[in-house]
Amino acid sequence: MYNSITGHVASNLWLWTVVGLGISALAMVASASFGKGYYLAEIITLGAMFGATTMILASQKGLVHPAAEEDDQA
Repeated sequence: MYNSITGHVASNLWLWTVVGLGISALAMVASASFGKGYYLAEIITLGAMFGATTMILASQKGLVHPAAEEDDQA
């Protein structure tokens, strides 16, 4: 089950980025409209962190780093 969940998230990183940032944006709007929405700060922060993390992972997807050069000194 764990592999199916991580596989779904890994194959749809941009979708999950939009979901995380969307949740954060909705919580910001709700916080502004309720006035004292300090209790929504955790949801705003969590959504933004999740969205940013998946955005970083999506931008790094498929990037191949060059192999390090071997040190010939013995």
